[in-house]
Amino acid sequence: MLREFVTELMTVLELQEINLLSWGFYDLGFTQEEIEALLDTERLRTSWSQLQRNGIRLPRLLDDLVHAGLLYRPFENPGLIRTRFAEDVRLLARLRQVFRPQDWSTGPHLVADLKIKLTPRRYPRRDMSPSTAWADLAPIASRPDLQQLMFENLSSDDQGHHLTFSGFQCRAFSRILRHYGTNGGTTGTVVCAGTGSGKTKAFYIPALLGIASDLSLTSNIFTKVVAVYPRNVLLADQLREAIAEAEKLMSKQGVKPTH
Repeated sequence: MLREFVTELMTVLELQEINLLSWGFYDLGFTQEEIEALLDTERLRTSWSQLQRNGIRLPRLLDDLVHAGLLYRPFENPGLIRTRFAEDVRLLARLRQVFRPQDWSTGPHLVADLKIKLTPRRYPRRDMSPSTAWADLAPIASRPDLQQLMFENLSSDDQGHHLTFSGFQCRAFSRILRHYGTNGGTTGTVVCAGTGSGKTKAFYIPALLGIASDLSLTSNIFTKVVAVYPRNVLLADQLREAIAEAEKLMSKQGVKPTH
C-alpha cells in the first residue's frame, strides 16, 4: 500500500509543479505545510489516513523519499522540496556553457526554451509465466537440466514468489541464449523498453544461463560476458543487479556468497 501511495503522491506533486514549470518558474518547491494540504485532497485523503494509523509520519516519509532520490531538497533552501522531475527540468533550463570554473555564472545558456509535456508512464504487460518463457528456451538449451533449474531460481523473488515476464523479455531470452557464444556480425540484439520495464533481466537471465552451461562443460578460466556501460552511475546500478542475480543462484544452491 505504501508503494501505491508514494506513486500517487509523486503524481499529485508533479501535476502541481507542471503548471509553474510550463511558465518558466524553475526554482519552485513545496513546503511541508503545502504537502500536508495536498494530502487532505480527495485523491490522497483516504490512503494517507490509513497509513497514519499504521504509524507513518510525513516528515519521516519525506526524508525517506529524499534519500531514495524521488524528492530533492535544494541546498540553498532545505525547507523546500521538489520532485526529481522538477529538479531535472531546472538543471536543464539552467544549463550553461562552461570552459573555466568561473564561467558558471556568466557562460551562455545552452537551452533557449523548454516545452514540457507530462504523460503517465506506460509499462509493457507482464503476463508470461516462467513455464511459458522456458518453453521457448528448452529447445535451444545446451544443458536443459541445469539451465531449467537456474531459470526457475532466477524467475522467483527473495520470498520465493514466481515472477512474470513481458513479451519483449521472453523474446530477448531466447534470442540472446540462442546466439550466446556464437561468432558473426549479425547476432546483435537491441532491447527497447521504458525505464523500469525489465531490460536488465532481459539480458542477464540468458547471459547467466549461458555462463552456467560454460562452467559445467569446462574448468578453463576465461571471460564469459563483457558488459559495457556509458556512465559510471548506470554501471554501478547494473552491477548491483547482476550481483543480486548471481547471489540468488548461489543461495538457492546453498553456497554462501563472498565479496
